[in-house]
Amino acid sequence: MAASESASVPGALLLANALFGAGSVVGSIGLPSMNPLVFASLREASATLILGCVALVVERRAAARKPRDAPPPVAPRRYLYASLGVCVFLDQGCSIAGIKLSDAVTQSIWQTTQPVITAALSRVVFGEPLTWRRSCGVACAFAGCLAMVGLGALSSAAPASRARYVAANGLFLVNCTASSAYVILSKGAAPDTPTVSVTFRTYLRAAALMALTTTVVNASGPLLAVVCDDCGRRGAWRVPARALWALAYWVLGQSVVAYCLVTWATRRASSTLVSAFAVVQPVVAAALTAAILAAGAYANCATSADDDACLAPTGWPALGAVLIFAGLFLVVRTEAPPAPLAHPLLLATDDGVQ
Repeated sequence: MAASESASVPGALLLANALFGAGSVVGSIGLPSMNPLVFASLREASATLILGCVALVVERRAAARKPRDAPPPVAPRRYLYASLGVCVFLDQGCSIAGIKLSDAVTQSIWQTTQPVITAALSRVVFGEPLTWRRSCGVACAFAGCLAMVGLGALSSAAPASRARYVAANGLFLVNCTASSAYVILSKGAAPDTPTVSVTFRTYLRAAALMALTTTVVNASGPLLAVVCDDCGRRGAWRVPARALWALAYWVLGQSVVAYCLVTWATRRASSTLVSAFAVVQPVVAAALTAAILAAGAYANCATSADDDACLAPTGWPALGAVLIFAGLFLVVRTEAPPAPLAHPLLLATDDGVQ
């Protein structure tokens, strides 16, 4: 990896996770008025269309610059993009449904588990080194997240429905596990395949899965009541005007920009480093939430009777931010140049598994 690319990876990951963190707050404001699965379907379908157009242009330019005698690109195994599509489908679908059932604070807390999950999976799949300094960095960042959002959640009002709260946390567990799996599996994409092309092929499959799931859930009253108890059969497909700006942000800011940044960085850094930056999300979510509540632009869950249309304040933002960035510093300092990947589950040649 070139020195310029090595220096750009932390910046790309910082920006991507800042966009994700702001998205949790945007989703909390925009989602109370609509079915989260319809929101997710429109998001992925729109992002697929945009990514497809960009990928077409990028691939044509790459093909025009490629020498005629250049060797053919290494083809990933057939199921790689299908696996990545399942990861994005579970990641985004569960995240959006979980925010609908709970709030941005709870979602931010769960994102801090990604470095731990990814570090464990990377150790098993790729044998990535897990030194004591890297472990301390992950633990320090995790403690900072708990100080920032966990303590604030403990002091907030209890959820209106215990079953709803449990369901939301189950969805966030799947969300974070799928996100970690995406980071690891996306390393299997051939290095000469444009990042936007990898993201497009992934989203194409995720969008199909999300459209199928949304159709099935909306056709079933009991299933619809679980993810959107205030929708009703007539409102299952309704897209209110107040949700359009949130949808636009999630399509452009998260699906197009942030996912391309994460995919680009994943192919140039260790999986543990990529997921470690997920702890930036609650910092951004906390700062944006505090700004919105200070401006009086949205209801505060501590004083609002409507659990579906409010934002929850955070705990100790200053202490949390210091711990988070101290932990990130330790993780970044222990990052070594990634070794060439040759895991049998990820890459294949024409002669078989590489």
